Amino acid sequence: MLDSFLKLSNKVALVLIKRSTSMKGLPDMLTAHEIDICKDFCDLLSPYKNATEKISGKNYVTVSMVIPLISLLINKIRTLTVESAEGKLTKETLLKVSEDRFQSFQNNKTLVKSTMLDPRFKKLYLSPLNAQEAIQDIITEGSADITEKRNSMDNGPNGRQLDEMREVETNESFLEAHNRSIAIKPNTDAMENTEIKLFLNLPLAPWETDPFEFWKSQGNTLPKLSKLAMSYLITPGSSVPSERLASAIKCVVCDTRSRMTDVHIKQRVFLKSLKKEFWR
Repeated sequence: MLDSFLKLSNKVALVLIKRSTSMKGLPDMLTAHEIDICKDFCDLLSPYKNATEKISGKNYVTVSMVIPLISLLINKIRTLTVESAEGKLTKETLLKVSEDRFQSFQNNKTLVKSTMLDPRFKKLYLSPLNAQEAIQDIITEGSADITEKRNSMDNGPNGRQLDEMREVETNESFLEAHNRSIAIKPNTDAMENTEIKLFLNLPLAPWETDPFEFWKSQGNTLPKLSKLAMSYLITPGSSVPSERLASAIKCVVCDTRSRMTDVHIKQRVFLKSLKKEFWR
């Protein structure tokens, strides 16, 4: 609203001047100094509006954008130039409040790992400590998944064959038995390290890149990391999608339809979510 008023300020001033003689009780037009203050406020609050709109999207990945947007937002506010004393005071307050309020987001493990697994960001907006912890957690989670699969295989017929192969032969030395065990059991930690290293060595993708499409294309090259990345990036970055869903339910399920089952409600919400192109 303040931005709209500034765009129309000249016309508002002309209307007030023309009507001042015929109408009583009209408000005074803002002074030049007050208009400058409003401009400073708009410049300072505009980045917050843009970041909020970006993180509230529903047709693209948002969870990995939280930390980058916070970093870009704070840098944007820090580099803004304001003229008025009120604007400078507001700038200092916004910077202090933003850094304090967003600190917990920058240390959230889910957000950190999601940012690391996004080909557009990786370690770019993470602190060295958070980046290193995220890499270690990703390697650990990938190794845990492989270990779980191996345990299920060990309980089957193939697993019993491997156990027999691991047994030391009568005429086999410990060195020969160890080397044979290495050939049977691959080093999964090395495999995981290889995947994360290959991913980090790739150049950063442009902002417009779809992370899901990237990881689909890397499914054969980075199979374990691709699966892990998809499980993180599917998370919404804000509560806006759930709020949209609640609003959609309110629109399609009126109070008079009290006998509708949960199945019918899901069907109606799904039909409402379809784009117009699917109705042709």
